[in-house]
Amino acid sequence: MNKFIICACFCLLILTVASSAMSDVMASDAQNLIKLFEGPRTAKYEERRNMIKKVKEGKLQVSGEIKKLLIDRFEKASNLQEAYVEKLGKQGISEGKATDRFYEEYGGQEYAQFYGDFAALVAAFKDTRAIQSLLKGLYYYGGNVLPTEVISTGENAVEPLISETKSRNKLLRRMAFFVLSVWANAPVAYQDYSIGEELAIKNITQLNDLKEIFLKALSDEEKDIRLSAAYGLGVFPEAAVIQKLEEVVSSDSYQTKYSKQYIVRDEAARTITRLKKKMASDDASK
Repeated sequence: MNKFIICACFCLLILTVASSAMSDVMASDAQNLIKLFEGPRTAKYEERRNMIKKVKEGKLQVSGEIKKLLIDRFEKASNLQEAYVEKLGKQGISEGKATDRFYEEYGGQEYAQFYGDFAALVAAFKDTRAIQSLLKGLYYYGGNVLPTEVISTGENAVEPLISETKSRNKLLRRMAFFVLSVWANAPVAYQDYSIGEELAIKNITQLNDLKEIFLKALSDEEKDIRLSAAYGLGVFPEAAVIQKLEEVVSSDSYQTKYSKQYIVRDEAARTITRLKKKMASDDASK
């Protein structure tokens, strides 16, 4: 019996030491993770992406505090390019050229790939504190950052996004309208991403709020917002909605510079076609 007790105690001691060692390793990895994300000038993008992969695969567990720190780091990374572009803009440099300079200075496509992975990681935390940063990432890194990054946050993201449609920050406002217009149409599938039924907005009050927001935005001074609004209204098969869209088809003034296309009018026309088909289908099923 004594031998059994001694053996059990010895095994317990080994497990305790092993657990402690594992905790030390995990803590060390978490500290290294934070150090890696101190700022873009430290580079090591491939190493950062490997650490992100470890977190996403569950090989590196991160605490709530570490998640908060990572969200803060991501916010800094998102604000960095915005500030950089704004600074050069004040010097008379166009946004496109300022963005090209930023890429040259911070690592080009390698940095964009890292940023995209970072956005996906932060989005996986499903924390609404990251929404503004994700919207900026969607604007600057479209292709590496997708609307699903914001939408995957879940229903808690709807109200913050609605709030951003009133933002004085034109970038945030534009991207909020874009994401909400896509989200309202879920389930949808595009070339680069899809949004399943499980993520569709089901709250009737929120959907009605979105309808009113989109209807009002059809006369917004910014053509990108009118474009998003016209698309977003495609889930509201109502005669009043069609009437408003018909007004857009006949009157929206924006025309592309080279192809001379009325893209807002065209989007409104496509939405009208979708709505009429849906209304006809609903009538047939009655």
